[in-house]
Amino acid sequence: MNNLTFTGTILAAILLLTACDPQPARNKPSRGNPNTRDPGAAVEGTELKPPKVENPKPPTNEIEEPAPVVERTTKPVPPPVPNPEYGKKSEGKPGFIESPYAPGKLIDVRGLPPGTEIECPYTRRPLLVP
Repeated sequence: MNNLTFTGTILAAILLLTACDPQPARNKPSRGNPNTRDPGAAVEGTELKPPKVENPKPPTNEIEEPAPVVERTTKPVPPPVPNPEYGKKSEGKPGFIESPYAPGKLIDVRGLPPGTEIECPYTRRPLLVP
């Protein structure tokens, strides 16, 4: 009986050892959903390759100087108007003048002394208070 137990134990051990696979099984994607795959598995056609450089610069010990900083304004500065025109006093409305650039349009200049340069609110051009 001792011989039969020994033989049975050896056969059980052989069956268990042959059932063990030394390499882990890979998860295969299911045929129904192509998006399910092993996250550790490589995807075909996605190997990383270094970019091809046709004429690489040889390394030098010289320090490259940065490009000069150019300041830019958001709006161009309008050219100055050489001699602004005087506004015309309006008849019957003291403290108001008519713009020389927008005829018929009145501008309130109450409280401003004569000769003061103002901006026409209609054309944005300078004019002088008469």
